[in-house]
Amino acid sequence: MTTLRDTLSAVSGLKPKAVDEIFEQVKANGAKLDGCPGPHDFVPVDPARLFHRFRCTKCGGQVDGSAARWYRRGLQHGGKT
Repeated sequence: MTTLRDTLSAVSGLKPKAVDEIFEQVKANGAKLDGCPGPHDFVPVDPARLFHRFRCTKCGGQVDGSAARWYRRGLQHGGKT
């Protein structure tokens, strides 16, 4: 039986160990974001890059630009900003 890790390794060309390491990084990032006292305060990580990431100054969790934008929009609509 083929596992998800094996499939991701095959299609990406990454070794299974690298896939496991990425998955652990993703889980750790999610834990940071979930554990944040909030509200998140996202700032650009590397604004010189076209598709840069955003890091919360409170918890250190990271999201892409779309997620940061919609998070801020949600705060505005909820009257939290």
